[in-house]
Amino acid sequence: SACAMGSMTPIPVQSAIKYFPADFGMGEAK
Repeated sequence: SACAMGSMTPIPVQSAIKYFPADFGMGEAK
C-alpha cells in the first residue's frame, strides 16, 4: 500500500497524497 512505502515514496506520489489524501486513506474523509 501507499502507506507501507513510507520515506521510499517518490515525489510525484507525495504530491498525489498532498492533493488527493482521501484516495490514500489519510484525508478528511475518515
